[in-house]
Amino acid sequence: MTKTDELLSTASLLIEKKENPKIRNLRIYEAQTENSRILFPHLTRRWEKSLWIGGSGQQAINGILFGSRDITIIDKNPLALLFIQLNLASIQAMTREEYRQFYYQSLYENGLPTIKQTEPFLQPDTYFFWEKLFSNYPKSEIMNGLLIENFAERENQYLQEIILKKNPYLEPKFFNYLKHVFQRVKISYQEEDILNVNLSKERPFDKVYLSNVFQEIPLTLEEYQNFLEEKIFPFMSEKGDVMAGYLNITKYFGAMRDHHGNENDIIRFFNQKGYHSHLIFEPENQKELSAAFVYQKKKNKNPLV
Repeated sequence: MTKTDELLSTASLLIEKKENPKIRNLRIYEAQTENSRILFPHLTRRWEKSLWIGGSGQQAINGILFGSRDITIIDKNPLALLFIQLNLASIQAMTREEYRQFYYQSLYENGLPTIKQTEPFLQPDTYFFWEKLFSNYPKSEIMNGLLIENFAERENQYLQEIILKKNPYLEPKFFNYLKHVFQRVKISYQEEDILNVNLSKERPFDKVYLSNVFQEIPLTLEEYQNFLEEKIFPFMSEKGDVMAGYLNITKYFGAMRDHHGNENDIIRFFNQKGYHSHLIFEPENQKELSAAFVYQKKKNKNPLV
């Protein structure tokens, strides 16, 4: 059995909702939680070479708009990497309206004709995976089984608008710009746990974007800081920065977050370590607050708040 066959078998188990502890954590994030439109302008202007936690892939796509041309995407979930590749191919193959309809609307349409449009922009094994999946299952079952958050299922226009507001690449002019710039973008994928990453053979990175990974890995905040100092910070360019953590404050206000404490403990820790702490209010809901913790190689002495 090839690796693609194994992944098809895993995806089928998820879609058919068959209990298996080995695949429980292999569902895919459909959309990012961060607001790239607000956060990215706060980061330094160096974007050329970048490393991204995979997740939904939307952060990396927005990074291309800001100038990333040599991109590494790392995720220990192989299905997430396949989904990101499909997402990138879809941008190249579809109009903006076709893209919106496929990912965020019309859950019950036949997805196979749309998948076939992506074939010229995918590696053969990746295309075979998605073509086979959409031949075997309705689009609704695939989206409901594989995705952690399926916004189309909710048929909630408000939630779809939130995705649009967080992702500048979904604006018509930027969506069309991506089609032209993709041919100048180099993207490599690593199926790897971020804790095992080895950047020593790479040239320095301008951006390392770790999203909210610190909340999902089995490390205390001090251990996470040690990991960053050993495996990430030494391989940054002189004016590069690391988005080391993202925290939704409003959603979990006052709650203890495993061994990290509550939101005040987390914010205090990163501030004491000299990170820039960017507080982000969502424009459509001024009561919703998040924080991003950014390490800059050449930073001001006092963190920004």
